[in-house]
Amino acid sequence: METIIETFVEQDTEQLIYDVEKLDEWKEIIEELNLDGQKSLLGSDDKSPIPFMYLKTQSKIILEILCPMRIEVEKYSKSPIPIEILGLIKLSEREGYFMKIEIWYDDVNPDPVCIGISEKEKGENRYYLLGRWGAEKLDWTNLYNNAKERLIRYYEEKLTAGIEELKAANPLSLAMKKLRGEWVYFNSIS
Repeated sequence: METIIETFVEQDTEQLIYDVEKLDEWKEIIEELNLDGQKSLLGSDDKSPIPFMYLKTQSKIILEILCPMRIEVEKYSKSPIPIEILGLIKLSEREGYFMKIEIWYDDVNPDPVCIGISEKEKGENRYYLLGRWGAEKLDWTNLYNNAKERLIRYYEEKLTAGIEELKAANPLSLAMKKLRGEWVYFNSIS
C-alpha cells in the first residue's frame, strides 16, 4: 500500500524560507511599520516566520479527537516518518520555530500528523500542522465528520453505561448517603 504524504507549508511564507533577500525585505517592512504581531511570527533569532498551517481551535480539536495519542517526535516509533516530513522537522529545528514537535496518532484511524508547538501567547500554546501521512488523504470535511462520529459513539457508550448504573443503584441508599452529606457519584456519568 502506498503512503500518501501531505505537507502544510503556507504558500505566502514559503518564499521567505529560501529567499534571503525576500526575508530581509519582509523583516525591514514589518520593522518600519512596527508590526508587533508580525514580529511575533518570527522564529528564534529573528529567522524566517513560521511557514506552517496554524491550527485554529476547531481543527486542533478534530485532530485531538482523531489522534488522541501524542508523543515527542524523537520517541515516535509506530511507523516510519516520511522524508518530506523529516525535512520540515529539520527546517523547524534549524529555524527554532517550536519549543517542541509531536506526532499525534491513533492505532486505528486516521493516519499520524506532525504538530509543532510554539511558545505560549496570551497563556496558550500555538499549534501548527507540519504534515500528515498514511494510507488515505481525507479532507477537513471528512475529518470533521469522522471526529463527530467518534464523539457520538463515545457519548452513547457513556450514556448507556450511566443508565445501567442508575438502574442498578438503590435509590433509598443513595438518598440516605446524600442526606448524611456523603458524595453520591456515578462512574459513567462524568
